[in-house]
Amino acid sequence: MKKQTFLFLLAGLLISAIANTQTTWTVDNTPGAPADYAYLQTAINSASSGDILLVQGSPSSYGNVTMAKQLTLKGPGYFLGENQNTQVQLLEAEIETLTVAEGAEGSAFYGLWFEDKIQVNASNIIVTRNKIFLLYIGNDITSVLVNGNYVSYSLSIGQNCSDIFICNNYLKSTSNSSNSSMTIENNYLYSFSFSSNHNSLIQNNIILSASSYNNPDNLTVQYNIFLGTVPPVFNCCDNFHANAPEIFIDSDDPLYSSDGKYILKAGSQAAGMGYEGADIGIFGGPNPYVLSGIADIPNIYHLSAPVSGYSIDGVNVNIKVKSNQ
Repeated sequence: MKKQTFLFLLAGLLISAIANTQTTWTVDNTPGAPADYAYLQTAINSASSGDILLVQGSPSSYGNVTMAKQLTLKGPGYFLGENQNTQVQLLEAEIETLTVAEGAEGSAFYGLWFEDKIQVNASNIIVTRNKIFLLYIGNDITSVLVNGNYVSYSLSIGQNCSDIFICNNYLKSTSNSSNSSMTIENNYLYSFSFSSNHNSLIQNNIILSASSYNNPDNLTVQYNIFLGTVPPVFNCCDNFHANAPEIFIDSDDPLYSSDGKYILKAGSQAAGMGYEGADIGIFGGPNPYVLSGIADIPNIYHLSAPVSGYSIDGVNVNIKVKSNQ
């Protein structure tokens, strides 16, 4: 039996124990893979509202897809070779562009890599534990949770949006229309322009580079760490300056990876200094960042098995599994 086939069968048994109310389908565009669907768009079109699609890591992109029904998509995560105990297979589930259209309200996305963008045009959406180049939330959208993602280019919010929660992410940059409101909490903000964010609560963040902060428009800015100079207008409200070496783990720490380097070191100046005593940064608060975006389903992170066996003696297999519950 091929190792890949064995992994799929074992993963299916593990998943069935926690997902017994919806139908769960596997999607894998690797040639010869024993999945329910080879093409993600076909799986989306065929699935019923409320179903779960387990999108497997693959050397090939799943391309551009559109979704107009309530589904949950879960991938294997990202930076899989950089962090400990992630997946046996280190391939990511890469999607070029995902358009979340009207009709997809209530959908959720975990552990995927959006190489170009994810465009959210529906309300009541969860986007969590993904690697994303560009995340765009369209106009007139309400109730979106963006939690625990690694956004390498930008997060953009359209007009007339409300109840947008941006929590525990790495964000290269953000922009927000003047009549939309959101909560920006426990993030690492690489480049943050206050003039492009309005009607918002901004707290418990670590901000590397801040700009355009002279005329904040209806902002509450508190309990943030500025790695540069604290802007005079925000030199209050428990905002303060600190240096990165005083906050994060050292570069020789085994957990130091593309996302692990934002873990707080022992005695960090960010520890317990946030609102109501929370840690500041992506690993603080009630929904902390999860390394590599590992989804809330069991993952096999170690497999030892021979390439062949005998029908009488069988095959000795050793696996290690994390429940992630």
